[in-house]
Amino acid sequence: MTQVLSSYSNDFPSPQSHSDFHASCYRGDAIFETPQVHSGERSGYLEFWAMLSGQLALSYSDRIYALAAGDLICFSAVHAHSLDEISDDCRLLRMRIPLAALVQSLPLGELTRLLKDARPFRSSLDARLSFSKVLNWVDDLRHGHAELTALVLDEALLFLRRCMLESSRTGQAGAPLAMVSQRGLQQTASMVEFIAAQFQSDITINDIADAAGLHKSAAMAVFKSTLGTSILSFLTDMRLRHAKTQLATSNRQVAGIAYDSGFSSLTRFYEVFARYTAMTPSDYRRAAQS
Repeated sequence: MTQVLSSYSNDFPSPQSHSDFHASCYRGDAIFETPQVHSGERSGYLEFWAMLSGQLALSYSDRIYALAAGDLICFSAVHAHSLDEISDDCRLLRMRIPLAALVQSLPLGELTRLLKDARPFRSSLDARLSFSKVLNWVDDLRHGHAELTALVLDEALLFLRRCMLESSRTGQAGAPLAMVSQRGLQQTASMVEFIAAQFQSDITINDIADAAGLHKSAAMAVFKSTLGTSILSFLTDMRLRHAKTQLATSNRQVAGIAYDSGFSSLTRFYEVFARYTAMTPSDYRRAAQS
């Protein structure tokens, strides 16, 4: 089984109940075939990584996390993260769990730390979740059946819930924070899904608020209190990430990339790009393609 895993990279289908759930099995060098994965990516997902072999260094929220075979890490992809180092023999199962799947699934205290406080949850493959169980997940995902994929998602969330409850019981969870609410999480999930689907269009914060059935001011407050970042920052980051991917992987004209990424004008694109990257789009392209 390990030999099979080391020879390919594969994306698995989503369960019907959560169409934006995404799972991949990566070999070490295959991760770098997708530029945004190691260029400060942000998204509206909870990332769940199970290390099967090798090592990698994850940069997350101004800290470096060294991961090796047997390590598990779960973190909010809303906050910028990147892969700084990765060994040739690295193998991992990566699940991207949508916010909507977290409602009523995880303890609100730990969920608050993951989403708001940018504090990863770490564990390891042990008696509660063995190597063989994770390899079974890979097999189930590879079959492509929606029911099996949904079962893997349910089992992963159940494992996280048990670990988080144990951490809370033993006093390892950390200082208390103002907790997110289930209703706020549902509303934020609706806004994140709308942004992900429409960020290339000329959408406004009012449009995003309408997707959750909220007024603008309430939407901004709920989003910030749930994810620890503003709607505008999240939307801008989505647009910039799309533009950076286009710059790194194509020779399209900058103006076309700017408008295709949702920016209202070329001037605005240049202003935002310089503010966030301290580079011009052309300089970024040269560096990314060199």
